[in-house]
Amino acid sequence: VVVVGGCAGFIGSYRHFMAEVASRAQVLNQFGTDLSQEELDVLTKGEEIKQLGLSSNTKHITRAEFCLYMLIKLGRVNEEELRASQAAFDTLDVVRSGTLDKADLEAHRRRRSARETQQGLHPPRSLLS
Repeated sequence: VVVVGGCAGFIGSYRHFMAEVASRAQVLNQFGTDLSQEELDVLTKGEEIKQLGLSSNTKHITRAEFCLYMLIKLGRVNEEELRASQAAFDTLDVVRSGTLDKADLEAHRRRRSARETQQGLHPPRSLLS
């Protein structure tokens, strides 16, 4: 009885594994090796891409946007995790450029300095001169 149960479990597990492999191949190969205008439109203007907030430009899709889309389709990342990551990025992107760079760093420094001045943690620069 134990052997039969173990075999049944293995067969069920194997079927699930094979279905997952087939699904993964389907997702990763859905665009093939040739990109058509229709496929590009799906990747740049498609409803799902827009809904996920992965459409930064209607003329192209970046590698990062494409990879995130594939990870969502593969079920490796869910929409909630993506939205939380996007919100974390947006919090750091103070200047709203869509990138994190020195401008954001300077904006964060100014914010921190203003907060410290308001809280009386250090005197304003005009008093230091």
